[in-house]
Amino acid sequence: SEVAQGSGTNYLNLIYRRRTDAEDRGLVYTVGVTTNLVSNPATNATEEAGALALDAYFESVTNRVLIDSESQQFMQLKIRIE
Repeated sequence: SEVAQGSGTNYLNLIYRRRTDAEDRGLVYTVGVTTNLVSNPATNATEEAGALALDAYFESVTNRVLIDSESQQFMQLKIRIE
């Protein structure tokens, strides 16, 4: 993850590799965010900011969340098979 700025707003970015055939394989990628790793469950309050093809099998995906209003935030990536 990284901290980035866009249009005067600060974001926490999570960048990960996603299979281009994820849907065909039944893979579901979910990015969650929370302010407390102990007692708060991660919610899907992030936005996908973009994806870039890496090769025939994977793309680099960036999800982000605003960090201007919170003193700390944590992002997590979950991958499940449906």
